[in-house]
Parts: sequence; structure tokens; C-alpha cells
Amino acid sequence: MSSVLLHCASQHHRIGKFGGQSVNSTGTTSIAEVRAITKQVAGLEYEAAVRSVAKRNALQVGNDLQSNSDENIYWEIILKVAKLLDPATLPVAKGPWDGFSMAEKTATYDFMNRGGFGTCLENQRQCRGLWKTLFDIRRAGVEMITCYRTAEFNKYCKTYPKRSEISLIDTIVSWEKAYRPHIAQLESRVFEQRKGDFSGRSWLRNQFVAERVDIAESSWNDASNDWYSRDEETTFKLTIAFRASSSRSLSSLFNDRALREPCRNKSIYITLEPRGDRFLSVCPLIPVVESDFLGIFSGTIRFSEDVNGNHSIPGPTRNLSLDYSQVTGLLNQMQVSKPDGDANVRLEWEPVNEMDEKGPCVSWRVLVVATKAIMPFEPLIRAAPRKQQFLLHQASEYAKRGFTKRQLIPQLKA
Repeated sequence: MSSVLLHCASQHHRIGKFGGQSVNSTGTTSIAEVRAITKQVAGLEYEAAVRSVAKRNALQVGNDLQSNSDENIYWEIILKVAKLLDPATLPVAKGPWDGFSMAEKTATYDFMNRGGFGTCLENQRQCRGLWKTLFDIRRAGVEMITCYRTAEFNKYCKTYPKRSEISLIDTIVSWEKAYRPHIAQLESRVFEQRKGDFSGRSWLRNQFVAERVDIAESSWNDASNDWYSRDEETTFKLTIAFRASSSRSLSSLFNDRALREPCRNKSIYITLEPRGDRFLSVCPLIPVVESDFLGIFSGTIRFSEDVNGNHSIPGPTRNLSLDYSQVTGLLNQMQVSKPDGDANVRLEWEPVNEMDEKGPCVSWRVLVVATKAIMPFEPLIRAAPRKQQFLLHQASEYAKRGFTKRQLIPQLKA
């Protein structure tokens, strides 16, 4: 499933701002027309040229996804002609029974030949098996996973033990049931980020989240750690000399998802799951390894002695802290252990200067970084800096506020 989820995110990253659209476009197989269109794009002004390239890339992804989806119905098409063939006209079967009739084999050859597929015997055998499997999977109600099939997924289907206690179809159906909502959310989150929205506020529109967290959308921010006040920011810069270690902009930080392995930015694959009736669990959808970046811990940067330690994370120098008493986010919902308890992530302060990586620190980000391998759906756990904070995070009424101190506004009855 990891390859399917990675493929889903990378494809929608390429689609970008054109996601969810039906775009009219002229296609051609004429090489002369191809060259003419290329020349036309080269003559455009920069903004128009970039939009043309982005649109064509998005359409290419759409075409690839459509072809992938269409492959799920190839066997259904083949069966239509197989039923019409006269058995008396078919060649005699040779060798042991392989699960396919001569009518199905003949129909498969005709389909592949006319469809432009290679028709060597081995390719026919491989395609028959895969297309029949995809047909059975689709008939069992699976549609989301197979839309993002990868070579790894196809290989898994082809090599699945036939004598396994759990059938391949049942296995894929169980995956579809578990991952279907997460794939839909992944599609939406990539689309939001490509539009420049890194806040993550759409999480609050999920029913299971809304049932457990009752805060205003303005209090949810997965994107950045802003200074609490201009005065505290100025005082810090005049008092403390910190050198920046990063010049990455917010968009480059989150969009740094190379379409290759290993992918160290796993932030887009971090999700929420219900934990009982009152809590949420934060977990990855794909395997995480040590040092993977998982996202930003929400809160405002403070440089003051007047900060409640029960609702803050201490910084790398005296009086510097991250205050999450008024702002929360996805990763703030993770489980918390005692100060000396087991944890699988750490909070890492990153000094930032987007103009000069080696210049003075202008702003801070508090990153959540894995400290060990974490498996899919395994809860993320951070260690509390003090015992009282750990105890607060065990309280359901505190979880209802997203672990902020903000008072709930009573809803008026109609």
C-alpha cells in the first residue's frame, strides 16, 4: 500500500491547481502538429507558458490515471467477445488447464492485437492473469486503490500465493476498506497545499474530528510558528544572537517530496484516527524511519518569562518557548508520554532566515521529527517536558479544546 499512497500523492502534486477539473484539450498523434504546438508554447510570455506546461502535465496525469482505471475493465470487455465465439472454430487446447478457456484466450489475443499491446505468448499470459484479477477486484467493490496501482501492486497481485488461507480479493477488499477514506483525504490535502493552503484546517470538517475537537478554524494552524508579538520578536533579536540553519520557504519545506525514494518528508502522509469516543490518534499512513520530517508542531513563539509551562514547549535558550495555549493543529493531537517515558518523535527547533541560510535567525519552526521506525497506523508519541503537561493531555475536556486553553463558546439552541 505504501507505493499506492506515494503514487497518489505524487500524481496529485503534478496535477496541482488543475485538480478536480474537466479540462478541454486538443490532442494529436501528428508529429508535425506536436512540433507546431511546442513552437507555439515557446512563443508565449512567461506566465502563459508556465500555465500551458502545468496544464499539459496535469492532463497527462489525468490521462495516465484514466488508462490505469480503464485497465480494470479490460477483462469485462474481453468476456463480451469470448461469449460470442463458436467453440467449433477454436483451436484445441494444449497443456494443462490454467484457468482460462480457449475462447477467453482467443478473445484476449484479439483485444491485445487490436489495442496495440504486445502479443507474445508470455505477455498474453501475464495480461490475462492481471486483467482477470483486476476484474474480480473491481466486482468486489474496490475502486479507489486500483486507480493508483503501481508496478509493485501489480507484482503483488501476480505473485500472491493461490493456496493462501486469505484470498487475494479479500486482502485487497480489506485494504480498500481501511485506506479508502485516507486516500480521499490525501487527494484533498495535496490539492490544498498546491493552492498554497498549508493550514490543515480542513481536518476540522471531518465528522469524527468535529465530534472530538470543538475549536474555531482560526485556532488551527499546521503551517507556521508565528511570533506572539512584535515586541517579543524585537527583544529576542536584540538580546540573543542565533544563526539560521535553514532558508527554506514554507512551500519548499512542505513540497519537498522528491518523486523518488527515499522520501524523507512524510508530513503529507500523517493522518488522524479516532481513539475511543473522545480522543484522536495521530499516525502515519506509510512506514516512517528515523529522522523523517513529519510536520510542524503548532503554536506561537514566545520570548518571555510569563509563559505557562503546562501549555508550552521550551526552546533552545532561556525564555524562548512555543506556546500552544491558543493555537493547535494536527500534530498537537498526538499522544504524550511522561517526561522520561517512551516516545517515537522529538520536537526540533529550526532557526530560519529565508534570505540568508547562514545569516541571523529571523524566525523559528518547531519541527516534528521521527526518532525511530514507525509503522503505518502506529500512534505518534512525544515526551512531555514536565509531568503536569502529561497529566493535562490525559484529560478528555482538554482534548476537546485541541489541548488549548481557549474556552468553548456554547452553541445557541434553535
